[in-house]
Amino acid sequence: MRFDVAGHTDIGAVRKANEDSVDWYLSPSRETALAVVADGMGGHAGGAKASQMAIEVFVATLAMPLASKKLIDLERLRGALYTAAEQAHESICQARSEQPEYGKMGTTLVALWAQNHQASILHVGDSRCYRIRPQGQNTRMEQLTRDDSVVQSMVEDGTISAEEAELSPYRNMLTQAVGSDGGIIVHQMDVDVEPGDLYLLCSDGLYNELSSGDVLQILQAEGALIELTESEADQPEPNLKRISFKLAEAAKAAGGHDNISVILLRAVREGSE
Repeated sequence: MRFDVAGHTDIGAVRKANEDSVDWYLSPSRETALAVVADGMGGHAGGAKASQMAIEVFVATLAMPLASKKLIDLERLRGALYTAAEQAHESICQARSEQPEYGKMGTTLVALWAQNHQASILHVGDSRCYRIRPQGQNTRMEQLTRDDSVVQSMVEDGTISAEEAELSPYRNMLTQAVGSDGGIIVHQMDVDVEPGDLYLLCSDGLYNELSSGDVLQILQAEGALIELTESEADQPEPNLKRISFKLAEAAKAAGGHDNISVILLRAVREGSE
């Protein structure tokens, strides 16, 4: 299996600074891909610093496996991702203690590492990872991550409905974040990858403005919901970059109340020219 990945981040229509950060990596062989999104909080400077620091430390901690020319054992990969998240958490906590002006900063973190026919997902906070598996009229967006938020807990215990959660004044309150006081619970999961699968990582600035139907409509219009062959994917990154930009622009046009970040990672069948 080979992969393509690209993304975009935008300040939105209301905020004065972009506190989101994104990064992605594609190996020269395109057999390994990494995507990471972080949504910072704690004031303009603090939020931006937290999200940037989280991603820089996270990716730097993964330097060895990223540089490897061989695919990594899944168990080792999960351990490496967990260690990277813990390192990011500790780095932000240390910065908070050493710099009082950043005392309230923290960030969400969602990451996906894809290799072969598998993907390993990690997240803390309410940035999300979705999977879109093209199935004609039955194509849908499947949310793979669970929000670490107050309203998510309220929905799960039956206090409010999912519809009420979307309008709740508590919808932006997190139950944990990278860099927050104390330890964090790092959520991890592994999923099978099929040719044509499209993974979407995003901050809440995207999903709070666009419904799943809105996103699928844009993906369909841009030709993203098809099973690509290797020959069709020789130069796919401009396409994914354009689609990421269009998704962010659509979210901004719908209100753009928050920073908007999105990364698209697509699986391509190997050797099907």
